[in-house]
Amino acid sequence: MTINQVHNVYGLPKSLQARWDCRGYHGSPEHNARGVVQRYLGFWDCNPATLLPLSPGDSAPLYVEMMGGGDRIMAKGRELRDAGQYKLAQEILNKFVHAEPDNQAAKDLLAEVVPFLRTPFRFL
Repeated sequence: MTINQVHNVYGLPKSLQARWDCRGYHGSPEHNARGVVQRYLGFWDCNPATLLPLSPGDSAPLYVEMMGGGDRIMAKGRELRDAGQYKLAQEILNKFVHAEPDNQAAKDLLAEVVPFLRTPFRFL
């Protein structure tokens, strides 16, 4: 398991979820799990392809092209949003926003799906 997977796998046991003193102090339990991995193993996930990644603005146009363009991404983003698949919608819409940072419709749709994600900034 890598730092980019632990937050999707780790969960507090039910016995600890209800305890006030076990809540996330600087974030959610998922966020804290990533922090523990980073402290002991570092931020890198040991995949050579991610050692020196491109900036999102440099790679996003290729993703948008491969996905068939902005209209298809927007349509799929709405479809995923309506199906409650917010993380998948966020993933593709984020690529689109990085590829076209002046596209207000893409930014608006991304802003619609992000509040539904379980983020480190939620309150217990």
